Amino acid sequence: IEILNEQYLFIPNAFSPNDDGINDEFEMVIDGFKRLVNFQIFDRWGTMVFQTDQIGNFWDGTVNGSVVENSNLFNYQIILETYTGDNVTKKGFVTIVK
Repeated sequence: IEILNEQYLFIPNAFSPNDDGINDEFEMVIDGFKRLVNFQIFDRWGTMVFQTDQIGNFWDGTVNGSVVENSNLFNYQIILETYTGDNVTKKGFVTIVK
């Protein structure tokens, strides 16, 4: 048996939480990783507005229980563990489009 150490991660740069059923959550496509160590979203002032360590638990665009009303830019940090025990960290920006 040959074990391939291949990972795939797709992170969108925008989403539109407007309840139309299309791109309503900030979802990543993750494949080839052992687990999600941490996924955090921060507002422009550095306040964490979302955090999870569960793959499949995505951000719905709410802050303190309220949907973000205007288009806005947020920072994210994602830490994933590979099957070899290494951590992969990705940081970037995501825009809420209204």
